[in-house]
Amino acid sequence: MISLLNATYAMLASQHSRVYYEVVRKDPVTNEPPPYPYVVYNFATDSTPSSDAINHILEVDIWDRPSNGDQTTIETLTDQIDKHLRGQRVLDVNQLLIFTRISKLPLNDPDHIIKRRQLRYQIKRYER
Repeated sequence: MISLLNATYAMLASQHSRVYYEVVRKDPVTNEPPPYPYVVYNFATDSTPSSDAINHILEVDIWDRPSNGDQTTIETLTDQIDKHLRGQRVLDVNQLLIFTRISKLPLNDPDHIIKRRQLRYQIKRYER
C-alpha cells in the first residue's frame, strides 16, 4: 500500500503544489489551513482482489474559495488532474497501476463560497 500511496501522491503533486492525503494539514507555525485551491485524496474502499489485480477506488477532491465566484481556477485544475490521471499506466519496481476514471462531479458545500469537485478512479494494481 505504501508504494501505491507514494505513486499517487507523486502523480498529484506533479499537477499542484498543495496535495494532502485524507486530511488537510494546517501550517505548524500559524495553525492556519493552506491557501486555496488545494487537493485532498483518499482511497474510498478497501482493496478487493480480482484475478491477478487488486482494485482500489481513488477519490480526489479539489477545493477552491474564489473571492469573486469565478470557477475558472477549479475547473482548470480539475481538468488538468483528470487529464493526467485518466488512462494512466504506472510501472515501477513494486507494481503496475492502471487508472480508469469512474466519475467527475461538482459537489456542494454548506459554505456556498467554497467550490468543490470530485474525481473518482478505479485503480487496478498488479503487484510484482
